[in-house]
Order: sequence, then C-alpha cells, then structure tokens
Amino acid sequence: MASALYPPFLSRSVAAFALARALAVTFTVAIAFGSCPALAQLDGSGSSSPRRLKWIPYQPILAEPDHGQDAESQGDAKANGHTESPSANLPVAGASRSSPSSTSRVAQAGFQTPADERAQGVVAANSDSTRASASASGGTYPCPNSASRAVPAGFQAGVDQEPQMPAGHQPGPEYSEESPDFVPYDRAGSGCCPADCTPGRCGPGCCGPGWCGPCDPCYSPLHGCLWVRGEYLLWWTRGSALPPLVTTSPAGTTPDVAGVLGQPGTRVLFGDQTVNTDVHSGERITLGYWFEPCHCIGIEASYLGMGREATSFFAASPETPIVARPYFDTQTDTQSAMLIAHPDFLRGSVNVDAATELQAVEVLLRPNLFWRPCDRMDFLVGWRNARLDESLRISQFSEWTASQGQIVAGTTKSLFDLFDTENQFQGAELGVVYQQHIGRWSLETLMKLGLGNTHSRVLIDGMTTTTVPNGGTTTFTGGLLAQQTNIGQHDKNQFSMIPELGVTAGCDLTCRLRATFGYTFLYWSRVARSADQLDPNVSQLPPEAPTGAHRPAFAFVTNDFWGQGVNFGLEYRF
Repeated sequence: MASALYPPFLSRSVAAFALARALAVTFTVAIAFGSCPALAQLDGSGSSSPRRLKWIPYQPILAEPDHGQDAESQGDAKANGHTESPSANLPVAGASRSSPSSTSRVAQAGFQTPADERAQGVVAANSDSTRASASASGGTYPCPNSASRAVPAGFQAGVDQEPQMPAGHQPGPEYSEESPDFVPYDRAGSGCCPADCTPGRCGPGCCGPGWCGPCDPCYSPLHGCLWVRGEYLLWWTRGSALPPLVTTSPAGTTPDVAGVLGQPGTRVLFGDQTVNTDVHSGERITLGYWFEPCHCIGIEASYLGMGREATSFFAASPETPIVARPYFDTQTDTQSAMLIAHPDFLRGSVNVDAATELQAVEVLLRPNLFWRPCDRMDFLVGWRNARLDESLRISQFSEWTASQGQIVAGTTKSLFDLFDTENQFQGAELGVVYQQHIGRWSLETLMKLGLGNTHSRVLIDGMTTTTVPNGGTTTFTGGLLAQQTNIGQHDKNQFSMIPELGVTAGCDLTCRLRATFGYTFLYWSRVARSADQLDPNVSQLPPEAPTGAHRPAFAFVTNDFWGQGVNFGLEYRF
C-alpha cells in the first residue's frame, strides 16, 4: 500500500507533524480573536480584555441560626419605624464585610477582580422566596455570550454585583484561581448547585433533579477548560468492487478452455464481488481547550484512524487442481485465461491481497454561538486533512511438471500485479455542534463540512520472472493486468468535499468523567479506489512488446467513499 511510496512508519508521523503545525496556526488566530465579549461585561469600562476572576465558595452552615434573636432584631427595627423589604438582603457595592458569627449571617460571595478586592459586596442568607424574587428580577448575567440574560436563581441584576449565597450556606475562605481548593464557576447558571456536588441537592432551577453534572461545582484546577475524549470505533466502510480475478474448472477440462469465463463449468474463486465491507475497529482521540472559564471560545484537535482492513485469498494445487486468471483477449475478441495450475502439466498457486486504511486529522476553532443553562451551540471552523490508502496485489507462481511445447519440464514462472492508490485531502472545514444537558445525561449533535482539494496518486507495477533449468533467470516488466501500457505513477487533483454527521449521548459518571456512546457517518467524494484502476482487457503477454490495442490501458477513475458506525468513549474534563 503506502509502503510502496515511502516507509510505513512515516504515515502517522506525517499526520502528527501536520496536526502540530495546524495547532500552532490556530492557536495564534485564537489569541488574536479569542477575547470573550461576555467577560467584558464584568468590566465597567467596556474593555474586551477579560479580567482575572476569583471565586469565593460557599460552605454549609453547621449550626442553626438563632431565630429568636432574628425575630427580636426585626421587632426592634419595626418599633423604630423601619421596614425591611425583600431587596434589603441584596448585596450593596462597597459595603463592609460582616463577620460570619453575626446575627444576619451576611458575607461576600461570588466573582471579584483584583481591582475590586477592597470593595467587596455583602450577601445575606436569603429565604427561598427571596432567592426566587432575585431570580425573576431580569438582570444581566455576566458569563453567557449574550448581552442580556435572565438572572438565575441566587443571583441579582447588575454587571459587577455578586451572586447571592443560597440558603443553608455560609461564606468560606477566599480562594484565587491558583488555589488548589479553587471552586469553578457554576457554568450552567442555575445558581442552585451545592459546593459538595451531593446528588439530590439540586433544586428545581437545575437542569434536572438528583444530579449536579451540568453545574460542575466540584473542585477543578483548570476550570474544566481542558478536556480529552478517547473513543473506540466500530465502523464499516464502502468496500472495493473487484472483477473476476481467479477462476477454476472441473477436473478433466482441457487447457484451452480451463478457467475461461463463459465456458461450461467455469467458476469464479475470487473476485466478482465487493470486499472489505466487514465491521472493523478504529480509534478517535479529541483534545480540546477553552481559553477562558466561561467557555466562550476554544480550540480542539482530533485524530481518527481506522485500522487496516484487508481481505486475502489463496489457492493452490493439488487442493484446487485447475487454477487460472481470466482476461479478455483483444486480439481475438474472446474470453481467455492464464493457467496457474493444471493436473496434466502444471502446478502452482495464487495469492490476492486487498487492503484499505483511513486516517483523518482536524484542528478547529470553537466559538460559542449561543448559551442557555441546559444547552448551547458552538460554531466550528478550521482545517482538515484526510488520507485514504488502498492496495490490490495479485501474485502467482507456476512450475511445469511436463514439457509443453517449447517450455521444458522444471521451468518456473512467477509474476505480480500491483495497484496502489493514495488519496490526501487538504481543505477548510465548517460546522456546528449542539449540546443539551438533562441532569447527568447529555446529547451532542454534530454537523461538519470539509471543502478542499483531494490529491490522488495511482501506482501500477508488475513484473514477470522466468527460470529455465540450466538456462538462467529472465525478468520482464509487467505481469498480466499491469503491463508497459499502464504501468507507472499517475497523479490528479480534484475539488472534493467531506461531510460528517454525528450524534453522541453521554452520561456523567463523576463531575469530571463522562461515558459516551454515539453514531458517525462520514462521506468523501472523488477518490481513487484501487479496484477501479484495473483493465481486464489484454492485447499481449510479457515478454511480448505492446501491440494492437495497447491494453491494458490506464484511465483515471474516481469514485466516492464512506464510513459509518458506532463509537464508545470516555471524556475527562480537567
């Protein structure tokens, strides 16, 4: 296959180098255009430069509040002519921080920047009704890639105002991004997930009861920005349609009609069928990175490799007394055959190998199109490289056991025909990916379209070696279907496309680990297939010089290719 052009180990090495080069280019583009508009909402100056964020996690209250003292305090306030509205519990910019032991149990919580570290908000422990009121206030949410969002439960309106602490929690120590105990931002935006990620603790505002998977509140040093997915592929691909390559006839058939197509009793042993259609294994590895905690823009790279699928056939005498290779003789305009084995004077064997291998690499920039608490859609744009290698090799060996005309007993003849194709796609890729979360379950739908150039290379080779007792060895160019008339390397460039569709279901096993199961369909137009390059017409046999119709002839034939199947994987978010 590709080994006929260069050493096999270079195949994956070249793909790895191309992937690294594309990663560097895409990373540079991302740095230039990757500032997140949503993060700019946190900065009153309107600058697009993201500010450094710090998260102050909540901790469960271990002791019950003194309701009697609270009631007494409220009674004193009413006696003095003061009334407290529900909004009184909302944070006030620049207010001083209260002690955790105070009666009101107020403290700062939420995001802050270095510039705001000395102007920290104060948050009161709100009742469920108070938090519901804040949720319905309709303010601006800082993270989603949108200018206006409804404020989730536990948050209040305002760009620089802090999220409210859910009921049943009290303030904990302040942690920075560098802290090992850093608690990431509640990206699902529900504001209801507990810091300990205990199942069953999520409220109605979460994406589903009984699980905090989409909220992802567990400690994550990299904010979930780095993720990797490994998948095992169980695919089947479009096979190669072969013409009749090996035939046989019943014992007693005369040599002049043995193995000839159309003759009584002739049977095809191999060929006249589609091969390499069985399910076979492969792998896909995807590595992604979000440039900021809110996951507004990121980059991902993936490698897909389908294991080499091969079909082999072998036949030999005396198990199969008559073995032949059929062809059409253009000199006589009739079907004919080259004998490999015949019980009267010839013994021999034939071996056929047909192989297919698919690889693909892509590097994509992934900006967010829209974001909601339970679903999101991202746009994909980048570069794709794909490679399809196929080979078809037919080799045979014969030894004369009795003299036949001018051929003396003991003469041997071996020959081979090789048809090797290599297709390489280089082009741009566009697509969208939609993700939906329901509790611990998720569903991802993917659509991609690659547009670019496919460089196809066809290599045809053949050789015949004859050894005569006491007469030496002679080598000739050409076999049976690969001769001087079509031997050589042929190249062609064509515009082609590679669309891809996929759907993947996921289940969060832990806050960071997800199991996936899905289906993928991939199509590739205008590729050279090895079986399509065969010409079964022959006008001469080596060592004869080309004559007559000069067949077999080469005609650059392209066809389409597809692969589809299921995939099982694991995804881990760092």
